[in-house]
Amino acid sequence: EQSDEEPSLLAKKLERFSRMLGGVILAFAFVIFIIGLWAGKSFEEMLLTSVAVAVAAIPEGLAITVTAILAIGMQRILREKALVRRLSAAETLGSTSIICVDKTGTLTEGIMEVERIETANGHTGVSGSQVEEKSKELVKALEIGVLCNDAYEETDAHLNERVVSGTPVDQALY
Repeated sequence: EQSDEEPSLLAKKLERFSRMLGGVILAFAFVIFIIGLWAGKSFEEMLLTSVAVAVAAIPEGLAITVTAILAIGMQRILREKALVRRLSAAETLGSTSIICVDKTGTLTEGIMEVERIETANGHTGVSGSQVEEKSKELVKALEIGVLCNDAYEETDAHLNERVVSGTPVDQALY
């Protein structure tokens, strides 16, 4: 059976590394082959030697090592009182930059809300759409947040209401 899932970031990087390593190994074996012929060794002997070098250089335990490292990562996550059910989830967690959790630490649906805005002169609390205190730095930070925001409103035909689309951070700043 072939899965319709896109390969994970780790799987893509491992494949790219394997291709690069394979190319380096083949080039190295070819160089050994040419140097041996140039030194006067027989074609058959150098072919056998270069193939043996290529086979010996392939890291056979790479897949097992990666699996073991992911399992160790899952154990560390478990020690922090988080449960990872699938190894592929632990793999994905390694490339995560933002995790949305509620006050109990439970993963949420990815809906973020701005609580405070940090500026060079401190921070300002935000409650709903109201800002506690205004300053030049705060206005500048909000201006930058609006100008760098890719969120947009669209009408949902099924719900007959306007929906904000974009990344969770952009939606929170919208």
